[in-house]
Amino acid sequence: YRGTTKPIKQIGQELGVAYVLEGSVRREGNKVRVTGQLIDARTDAHVWGKAYDRDVTDIFAIQGELAEAIAGALQSVISPETKAFIARRPTENSAAYDDYLKARQIAHTVVGMNIAEREITLLKDAVRLDPNFAAAWADLASCQATLFFYSPTEQMLAAAKEAIETAVRIAPDDPAVIEGLGDYYYLGYRDYARATEQYLRLAQARPNAPEVYFHLGLIQRRQGRWADAIPNLRRALKLDPTNDDFLFR
Repeated sequence: YRGTTKPIKQIGQELGVAYVLEGSVRREGNKVRVTGQLIDARTDAHVWGKAYDRDVTDIFAIQGELAEAIAGALQSVISPETKAFIARRPTENSAAYDDYLKARQIAHTVVGMNIAEREITLLKDAVRLDPNFAAAWADLASCQATLFFYSPTEQMLAAAKEAIETAVRIAPDDPAVIEGLGDYYYLGYRDYARATEQYLRLAQARPNAPEVYFHLGLIQRRQGRWADAIPNLRRALKLDPTNDDFLFR
């Protein structure tokens, strides 16, 4: 919705949400300003707002503070497990994180067979900059498994295996790694049972993750279980209506 003239109420209706977080991120050199305001989409009322001026290296701390501040404004309770996850830093290397985010953006907004190759280039740069970046390793494995799925070569499957094993070794309980493991079993081996097991693990960690329902729906579609597949695919699209991959798959 960047640059949109749509009113907040309409955006809330399109996304199926009660609140909208509006904000911006501006970076100058090693400094970053993050502003955010929480708006009740039903009444257009301002609920909360704050600006953060920090070093770029503190970006993950800002994300954690934002999450806790918004939960407080909504009078929600954050579990100790969620707090621990919020506090976890996926990487200490901002350049690696930039590459990771660019790869994910391509995956969500670009359609075409060369997507995985473009993502792989960015993700290889990310793990080169930070060899302990588990989420980047997991996404790299997913991309390599995707290429193998459509154009099988033993070399690509071996690369996916190495990437996912590295991710699991670094952070086996990271939701991004769990998702990547599910992708590896599904795309690399068409092992629907083991892939489903991982996606259900992801559902426990992130019950509103659209990827859960999207991948379960794809598996059920391949199994001919249309009565199960269609509701899951529709739920994924409802949770993430701007994801082009959900529209064209």
